[in-house]
Amino acid sequence: MAPKRNDPCHCGSGKKYKHCHLKEDREKERAEKEPVFKPMQAPVTVLPHLIDDDAPQNRPRSMAIPAEMAREMELYHAFEEADYEGQIDVLRTSIDELELDNENAFEFFNELYPQMAERGNREGFVELVALLRTNLPDMYAAEEHWFWEWEVSNALILGDDEALQRATERLVRNGEDEPDMCIPVLNGLFYHDRRGVLLNAITKLTAEIDAGDYFVNESVELNEKFGKLIVLNYMETHYPTGEPGIEPTTYFTESNVEALATQAVIYIEDLTVDGLKQYISRVGGLIKDEWTLEHFDLDDNLEDGFEDGEWMNNDWYNGWGDDDYYDEGEEDDEIAPCLAHLRDLGYEFLHYARHVETIPLTKAELAREHLADYILERATSELLNHPLSKATVNNVLLPDYGSLQEYLPRFYSPMGYGMYAGAALFELVPTWVRFLQSKELVDPKDSRKALKSMQALSQSVVKVMENYDSDPTLAVNMRKWRENAGI
Repeated sequence: MAPKRNDPCHCGSGKKYKHCHLKEDREKERAEKEPVFKPMQAPVTVLPHLIDDDAPQNRPRSMAIPAEMAREMELYHAFEEADYEGQIDVLRTSIDELELDNENAFEFFNELYPQMAERGNREGFVELVALLRTNLPDMYAAEEHWFWEWEVSNALILGDDEALQRATERLVRNGEDEPDMCIPVLNGLFYHDRRGVLLNAITKLTAEIDAGDYFVNESVELNEKFGKLIVLNYMETHYPTGEPGIEPTTYFTESNVEALATQAVIYIEDLTVDGLKQYISRVGGLIKDEWTLEHFDLDDNLEDGFEDGEWMNNDWYNGWGDDDYYDEGEEDDEIAPCLAHLRDLGYEFLHYARHVETIPLTKAELAREHLADYILERATSELLNHPLSKATVNNVLLPDYGSLQEYLPRFYSPMGYGMYAGAALFELVPTWVRFLQSKELVDPKDSRKALKSMQALSQSVVKVMENYDSDPTLAVNMRKWRENAGI
């Protein structure tokens, strides 16, 4: 079976198929479809007066390829041979004259997007997409999932709130069909804390469907994104930041938590009120435990299954619903204590990030879940085998250069969570380290040593983000990493 455009390329380069051999393979397929002219046999001498020109066998045979395919090939070659301005003209003309086919639509837009973004011509790209949507609506609908990232990113960068709302509504409405392409775009909205846009889209869609029927079965992660968004928005809008004399308990009453659970359970089916209460109590600062490193003894307290990476498919770090993995020998309703401690510490990190360093909860939450994964995987997998990890790691909670260098590329791979998740994780590493210091879980000297060791890694991440055409904000933020880390 041929790889899909977003699959890893078959050549093993690690790039997406669409960015590697897709173009070459398409040209090969087109070449194979062209007729093959075989050498003719020696002609048979026939007396002219015996030839019947009207006989079917004597009529000239057309060796031409179908007109539709010929035009597709002609457009493709015209586009490939044109310069930047010429490519735009070829695309616009093919849309105006209704001659663009699905394959060329993807090829042309995918080729032009980075060029137009680099030249600051995002408005021009938006106009081309609008033209496609108007003139060839069926084609746009069939190829829409390729446009989600482009349209949302352009609207964000251009500051066009109306366009962002429209693009987000299309994303939410049709995201179930391509969840692997939808989730990275949702992560971008979380990164930029565009809660209002997402909530408007969800509210509009939910009004048109039966509760609980959206994003079912294979799209559990999309459900969780939306349920989490509802809870984080409640935390942002109800916590009395800057209101002296008002305690958080005013807003986090039993009835309020139950009402919030009623809203979120539409998307998170196994959500429990107790699990939600634990989350918002720690994120809201109502619970702050005294931790020691002994609480996070991951090596000796996890069952063997975690050593095989099975934990990666588990949502243990949320804890809102039923737990799937447990400490060996424990009752079925108890998660391994070291995991529960790491999860709860992460909840408290959200409170620190939001109310000490004023980082939006959506962005901090995007970092938290991957920080938890990273810490657990480092303790139970091959990440620690990196020589630079062995030389610097002496604290189970403190990130290090070697293992992060091995961990981060997964976000940039074809099947990863995308640039925004990786950016949030690495960008908030200094915040996480300062949080650990505030909890007296790491020595300041070790903190500085760990952060200093990541200077080179920060430059590598900057280069990755500079090659990300959709959102230059990520590169800008990564350039501030060393200053943020205080090194």
